[in-house]
Amino acid sequence: MTRRLRIYQILGLEVRDADGARVGRVHELRAERRGDTLCVTALVVGEKALISRVGWTKTEHGKEIPWERVASIGSDIVLRRE
Repeated sequence: MTRRLRIYQILGLEVRDADGARVGRVHELRAERRGDTLCVTALVVGEKALISRVGWTKTEHGKEIPWERVASIGSDIVLRRE
């Protein structure tokens, strides 16, 4: 997927697996610089991810989902089967 998105378009979206089951909400992103572009490498989902985002702990929380697992992004994010 090579679509350009802004962070605000991804944060807070519901993530569902290929069968439609809820995985969690996106609370954080992992990214790396590739030339002049910042590319998302993973979504961090789940209520515990929010704890890390607001800085309540130095330990990373939440479930990391590699970007390659994203099948589609619309009103929610749908994952490919593992």
